[in-house]
Amino acid sequence: MPRLWTCVALGAYLLARASAQVLDDVVTSADYYYDYDEVDEPPERARAPTPSPASPPATPPTPNPPSPPAGPHPPVVTPPEPPSSPATRTEPSSPPPPPETPTRPPRPSPTEPDQVLEYPPERLASVDDATYRPGDWLIGRSTYFDAPTAWKAKFEPHLFGDVHGNGCGSFTNKGPGLESNSNFTLPLDAVAAVADFDPRFYEGACGTCYELGCITGPILNVATRTNQTKLPLWRMADGRSFYDVDPNALDSFNRTVPGENVLIEPGTDAEWEYTRCWNESRTIYVTIVDVCPCQYSWGEQSICCGPVPHFDLSYWAHELLAHPLQGKMMLRFRPVHCDTKEPVDARKGASARMGVADFSSENGSNRLNMLNGGGESQRVFVKNASSSAQLAPRVVPVYRDEISPGWSFTAYRDQWATISKRGHGVGGSAALCVSVAPGGRMALRCTRCQDTGKPFAGAKAVVRLWVRSTCATEPSHEPPVYLGVSTMGVYDYALGATPAERACGNKTKVWDHVVSDWRDNCGWRISVPVSTLKGCSPDKASGANALFLELGRGAVGDAKVCMDDASIVT
Repeated sequence: MPRLWTCVALGAYLLARASAQVLDDVVTSADYYYDYDEVDEPPERARAPTPSPASPPATPPTPNPPSPPAGPHPPVVTPPEPPSSPATRTEPSSPPPPPETPTRPPRPSPTEPDQVLEYPPERLASVDDATYRPGDWLIGRSTYFDAPTAWKAKFEPHLFGDVHGNGCGSFTNKGPGLESNSNFTLPLDAVAAVADFDPRFYEGACGTCYELGCITGPILNVATRTNQTKLPLWRMADGRSFYDVDPNALDSFNRTVPGENVLIEPGTDAEWEYTRCWNESRTIYVTIVDVCPCQYSWGEQSICCGPVPHFDLSYWAHELLAHPLQGKMMLRFRPVHCDTKEPVDARKGASARMGVADFSSENGSNRLNMLNGGGESQRVFVKNASSSAQLAPRVVPVYRDEISPGWSFTAYRDQWATISKRGHGVGGSAALCVSVAPGGRMALRCTRCQDTGKPFAGAKAVVRLWVRSTCATEPSHEPPVYLGVSTMGVYDYALGATPAERACGNKTKVWDHVVSDWRDNCGWRISVPVSTLKGCSPDKASGANALFLELGRGAVGDAKVCMDDASIVT
């Protein structure tokens, strides 16, 4: 008998469902989804299901706040979940409820009036333009990396990477349990990576600075005044975009995205990636802490291969300009001096961003061209100079309280490294300190600077620095610490190897070059003419890009080595 009643109840249910379909009184999955490729006009708005008495009343949406102020991010406040209604007992004869289908907000119309279809030519300025002048805004593009843990978990964690594992190595203290964003030495919302395809932006990129602003519109793969090739809408491996996963996702300021990041080409079915900025008049300053390589472990990263200058912003920098559901944006950008924020000449590459003179060649005679107004601390090699009176010092900063713009940091056989160890530098300032085993070293490299910046160029180049180790009363009582100059490359993913380091002559013991018997905060002033590195000729030195301190293999055990006030004088 129970089986008979079950069959009767099920038949009644199916008859009621059929009647409801005929009368169109039930909202089905067809009301929420439609094939955008099969229709010319959006369907009528679906009728929302009537909320149950236990459901909380809907609240009207609040408008997005204006662009957030710079500074620490306020915590994301998640509203409490509404209390769930008591579970109702389901009779054995009741059929299961139909599965719920997630809703998706309507897509933008191909004729949406506020969308930009193409950019005016004046926005597509390039450093190669004959009309370029220092300070002009250039066209660029960006993605972002790293994100809050919850954001990574919601989407695809392997896509994001992390800030603290940056390729420059210059901004994260290292040691057991230390390598995390909490030990990153710069604000998380003021850092970025730069693509490596254009040496004018990649050479000596680490620690240098840019000013960036967002441009609302489609994302371009080619961005010239005569060619605006758009990028197709990006989707994850499962075919969904971030917007499809959660169109109501909140950023760190509790804002939702102002619209789906897609431009539907009028008259076609083409879908192009699109971004709406929070405020196009706002700009931010970022420090370069990493590289976006064209060739990576899985092959080519086309987004970083040009021809559009490309940056990879941190999630927190990106969300100051646009909502992170929009994974890319078009930028206006210009290189600036990190301290003054004054624009510099993008054509001069690393030298301009490092604030030093640029080494070049004119009619076969080496010379240095002054940048940023020069000054008494810079030397200019004047063509056909006939006397030393025509020369003024040129100084390339390497470290003072922190690693100077243009230099990346690495250490070998180290137990820990502190980028700016307070109280351990000249006069109690900060120093770059490492604890290394015998044969270990700290190294500072100016990536690709051997091409044009040439920090060690000049027959009379001298490395000046302050070194501290065990606070011995005499330099001869200190552990053996050596200084060397070399050419270091970066890992080549296409070759699967790092180019072999090329030493510029022999190393030299730093304690043999103490310039004063007076100790300053347990450290010693050192001055090493590059010519004293046996075998390091001026020609070889002009192709060098790295400076290192190494604990000799004859050391009794591990030792701390600190560096401060380091520069190259030519």
